Amino acid sequence: MSGQQISVCDKVEVKGSPDVMVIGGGPAGIGAALSAARLGLKVLVIEQTNALGGIATSGLHGHFSKLAAWGDNLRVVGGIAHEIGELTKKRGFGIYDQNAIDFEVEGLKLILEELFLKEKIDFLYYTQFSDVVVEDGKVTAVII
Repeated sequence: MSGQQISVCDKVEVKGSPDVMVIGGGPAGIGAALSAARLGLKVLVIEQTNALGGIATSGLHGHFSKLAAWGDNLRVVGGIAHEIGELTKKRGFGIYDQNAIDFEVEGLKLILEELFLKEKIDFLYYTQFSDVVVEDGKVTAVII
């Protein structure tokens, strides 16, 4: 080596520059992406499977639980989880009470994609996260 540093970004094609990149479209990624988009940020979600929802949809789990306090029916989880529960119930894709959301997997996939499209969130299916490029202690690029 000549001692000259070459930026990785000079050798890798750059496809976009979102304000926020979320790795994984499971429940946490869904919340992060929707929250960022609703703050006016440009968001890209990277998902390794063919759907949003993580194990709940791709793994055919069909259930989100622990939305209530232990031992009673007092809902303690609100925000996006509550919104998704209400949409699931309203669209006839499942049951939502204070404790859990039980849903038809394909129905939730549809709801999540519609929410992402409404909020103008970009997402890529069948995409693997590989590495990050760090310059001066800051992430400047993500390699997918």
